[in-house]
Amino acid sequence: MMNGSGEHLPVLIVRLGTTPPPVKAECGTGDQWIGNGLGLPVHVVDPRKGEPLPAPDAIAGAVLTGSRSMVTDREPWSEYTAGWLRTLVEREVPVLGICFGHHLLAEAFGGGVGFHEGGREVGTVTIRPTLEAAHDPLFGGLPAAFPAQAIHKQQVQRLPSEAVLLATGDFEPTQAYRLGSRAWGVQFHPEFSDRVMGSFIRALEPALQEEGLNTAALQAGLQPSPEAWWLLRRFAGLTVAER
Repeated sequence: MMNGSGEHLPVLIVRLGTTPPPVKAECGTGDQWIGNGLGLPVHVVDPRKGEPLPAPDAIAGAVLTGSRSMVTDREPWSEYTAGWLRTLVEREVPVLGICFGHHLLAEAFGGGVGFHEGGREVGTVTIRPTLEAAHDPLFGGLPAAFPAQAIHKQQVQRLPSEAVLLATGDFEPTQAYRLGSRAWGVQFHPEFSDRVMGSFIRALEPALQEEGLNTAALQAGLQPSPEAWWLLRRFAGLTVAER
């Protein structure tokens, strides 16, 4: 997407969380992984720091990151971002919400979010696209099942009435959905590689073990997730199409 001067508009990364220091030292930051996956010029804004979110016509699309915060806390920066999201979706600006962003997008349009009764999902998980995904601009062409990296405690417990379920999983039934024609939420992390996921497991090992999770088994079960990563590049392609 270009502005009136013929310049390409940036894709906005809305930073809603911070990469744990041990993971950052070993693998970099979430902003970098998303930017690498998109392969396009990006601009980063952090509303938690009071940074203003841009007007819809100033960006080609937006990716909302994960966070260790919870949507149900309804912090002021989170509520501000939710209101901005509603404007983007109404204007058909491409949006991709990841993990926390997936939850926030659902809440912004009347869905329900809460803690998963089974506890935390973490590690490489299997994503299964629904029949509706076959004709989706973002998910179309994916295999019947593919690996992805996930780490979350909360989930979308009730989709907005107009949402289309695009993917499910054994532990988490709402792994992906679409709102309108150009907004998607994904519970898993397409920007994570198996190396990044392993670094998260090491960094959070005491907390994971306290929750009763077998971190050695989680590490042994890690797999590459190229199909999930491909979604970022596919989303990038959607942002450069004329709206």
